[in-house]
Amino acid sequence: MIEVIKSPTPVVEKKQWTAFLAGPMNGAPSWQAQAPKVAAKVGIENLTLLNPRKNVQHVSPTFQVNWETFGLRMCDVILFWIPPQAREMSPHRVYAITTRMEMAENLARGHKVIIGIDRECRELTGISHLIRMAKYYGVNKVHTSLEDCMKELKAWMER
Repeated sequence: MIEVIKSPTPVVEKKQWTAFLAGPMNGAPSWQAQAPKVAAKVGIENLTLLNPRKNVQHVSPTFQVNWETFGLRMCDVILFWIPPQAREMSPHRVYAITTRMEMAENLARGHKVIIGIDRECRELTGISHLIRMAKYYGVNKVHTSLEDCMKELKAWMER
């Protein structure tokens, strides 16, 4: 069974493998909604997905950051996916910048990470450096599809 826990629902008890769905939200499509379908398609069972995309409008920024920090620290694996930007953002925001910082932080912490970056995003400023850093920290493959990320997750869970 694939269970999804969305912010602000608290994570009370860890019952099975848990993966945090890390990736951009501001300017990005709602790719996290597709993750359970893609996981099922590749044959993943017994997985809890932590989805930081809020299911209510009014969550304080402090609560959201605390929810995400707890989820990132307690999960078994962090699945980073950077899809193509879906809508314009304010000019002072850089697409997926928080995701990039979280990825660097969790690579340095030694957390198990799976990384996917859509081909369209490979030209974003700093992405090539991020890929080099991921390889330095032992990430063998940076995927170009969410499905390939889920295939790696399944193989990792089966080891």
